[in-house]
Amino acid sequence: MRKRKRAYLALTERMSVPAPMLGTSARVSTYFSSLTEVVERHIRECAGPIQGCIAWLTEPSLVRALSENTYGSTIIVTNDARRRLTSSCGKLKVLRVGTASGRFRPLMHHKFVVLCDAQGAPASVLTGSFNFTAHSALNCETLMHIESREMARHFSSCFASVLRIAR
Repeated sequence: MRKRKRAYLALTERMSVPAPMLGTSARVSTYFSSLTEVVERHIRECAGPIQGCIAWLTEPSLVRALSENTYGSTIIVTNDARRRLTSSCGKLKVLRVGTASGRFRPLMHHKFVVLCDAQGAPASVLTGSFNFTAHSALNCETLMHIESREMARHFSSCFASVLRIAR
């Protein structure tokens, strides 16, 4: 088994820890329509850097919003030979994880972004079934905005774990 594949499989085993409970201070907003616009609005309103793991990132308006974030955005995507993948541009740094092809290859299938505050500390999370692609706007998808520093730190920790094997 190749080194990266072993590292990825080990990562998935380590990430199976229970998430923190949402405390009473958490505010959760759920969305079921106009998800591209919702994500873009949250990205543009973010007061700090953005980090995330998004299976596929091809929606032009979201790529543009991430690349224009003054504080920088680092996004990890699945390395997929079948889809046109976004490259780093502007203030957007795109890294890839996994092998580009293969029938039984493991995928990084996360769909979350951590929105940080002006000090760079994780403040909230956008997560759900929504892929950041134009096609996803045609699907029935879900999105949650979780305003909880504890939950944002948990997602940030997951990002850091995936970052260790990204290239």
